[in-house]
Amino acid sequence: MPILSEPLPKLNEKPLPEPRIGSMEIFQYERQFIEDHLPGVDPDWICGLFKVSCGGSNGWEEFRLPPSASRFDLIRYASVFRQLKGLPVQEAIDYVTSRGECWGTVRQRLAESALLNLSRHLPNDSGLRLDGRSRLSSTERDWLFDCSQAYYSF
Repeated sequence: MPILSEPLPKLNEKPLPEPRIGSMEIFQYERQFIEDHLPGVDPDWICGLFKVSCGGSNGWEEFRLPPSASRFDLIRYASVFRQLKGLPVQEAIDYVTSRGECWGTVRQRLAESALLNLSRHLPNDSGLRLDGRSRLSSTERDWLFDCSQAYYSF
């Protein structure tokens, strides 16, 4: 008969792995959406939403870029963010902070803001969310597709 005061065996002494960035999406709003929903923004501006996902939570940030002389390429613009995939959130924030010169201030701030928003939505040690909801419903996601002229997922 086992003695009740014996400690339970440890099944796994390793700590749980830190969640890593799994996917990112970027939506470029269409001109009509900018005219209808972003008062005071010239519809020639390039506007959209950047979303970062990690461990079942999402962080996002809107962006607004002045019109460029040449045609804007969303994939080329967002491709620098691919380097964040697979990184833990804090490591991704540190990486982005060091990339300002290469990426430019606007992209650096966009990524930092989305990552900080994500970090506020990650579960804390007790398993509770730190603040409101972090997921887009399927209806909201469908709506984003409807009002976007370009989309990139990586």
